[in-house]
Amino acid sequence: MTTALQPKFMRTREVKTPKGWPEADTAMFHGVLGDLVRDASDFTEADPAALMASLLTFSAAVIGNQPYLAVSGLKFSPAFFTVLVGHSSHGRKGTSAHVVRIIRDIAVPDLDPSFNRRGFGSGEGLISRLAEAEDRRMLIHEDEFAQLLTVTNREGSTLSAITRMAWDGVPLENNVKGAEMVVSDYHLGILGHITLDELKRTLNPKEVSNGFGNRFLWIASHRRKLVVWDDEIGSDAFMVSRVVGNAKILGKRLGAAKHVDRVKFSDEALDAWADLYEAGCDSASGTSEELSARWEAQLLRLALTFALLDGSTSVEVAHLTAAQAVWNYSAATVKYVFGDSSGDPTADRLQEALKAAGPEGLTFTEIQKSWSGHLSVRNRDNAIALLEEAGTAKLIQRPTGGKPQKVLIAADQSAEPEASDVRKCN
Repeated sequence: MTTALQPKFMRTREVKTPKGWPEADTAMFHGVLGDLVRDASDFTEADPAALMASLLTFSAAVIGNQPYLAVSGLKFSPAFFTVLVGHSSHGRKGTSAHVVRIIRDIAVPDLDPSFNRRGFGSGEGLISRLAEAEDRRMLIHEDEFAQLLTVTNREGSTLSAITRMAWDGVPLENNVKGAEMVVSDYHLGILGHITLDELKRTLNPKEVSNGFGNRFLWIASHRRKLVVWDDEIGSDAFMVSRVVGNAKILGKRLGAAKHVDRVKFSDEALDAWADLYEAGCDSASGTSEELSARWEAQLLRLALTFALLDGSTSVEVAHLTAAQAVWNYSAATVKYVFGDSSGDPTADRLQEALKAAGPEGLTFTEIQKSWSGHLSVRNRDNAIALLEEAGTAKLIQRPTGGKPQKVLIAADQSAEPEASDVRKCN
């Protein structure tokens, strides 16, 4: 099958997406970036949602930290740490990066070479790279994001803490052999790739609960079509001819946005934000909730970026709508990958055992039997604490005529939920 925009020697075939895969709201493809995604779609296998998120991450990094949105006493600048999540090579994560490079070279041909860097293996290495760069704007591409997560799991690694601080934009400090290195006034974006299996295996509970994980936009990426051609030139030349107009518009918008200072809400958008803030987040639990806990900051950064790329000095309702669509896709990605997982294998297994036990729940003795006596008291108590904190299980005292018996039951088996069980967004 060809379309009116494709050359005659090119063919495309639709690809069926996995069951339950997140669906992108069309509102996500707002403004000039949405136009670029549509321009490129006939010539690439990249997932449109992944391409949109990648372009947002690139654009925010180029704009820098001068523009800001002040909300309730806090300042928000356009910066994103984004990870594309897919089923191995079928996610076409690298394909979206290739399209971004084509658009980048047209939009910002004079970009400083130090802006695009590949990978970083330690917190100290990240600080060194920022310190060495003449232009403190930087976008780091981490094609093997699982390796970065593996490093954060190592004893004594500072990578997690420094990455969290970098997202916050606070000064970074490093002492190497007695020489102190301090980096401030920087602006960092991260664009990573990982498979679903790697993400579930390498993102440990500590990085879920300490705020590392929720500083990232997790974006499901899946090849939506097959694109083949019978020509030695390939599709890039045709893609360039299609995106060049909007890529140049993007370049002008990026150049202007760098010099903007404060961006304000319009009256209508402020009302819309108040409604969103009041509504809060959804009822996701466990890992899904932890990875969605920074939703307010992510939404405001997204809305600010959409406004700047529209050439606007005010956030409008349309910008909030687009931001919410991007965020909803990210939240749906987390839900698809982790479901109601707590992020702890023992807690997840215990949760399944509680579901099977029904309203009777499980005594501590029965829990031990489920592990054939090989579950340590420490792991058991940690798992119970995680489930109670997530609101998916409750430890009760069951009368026996003597000493009460401790029983763990699934939260949905509780006859009278307490007010303290009502979950709130942080």
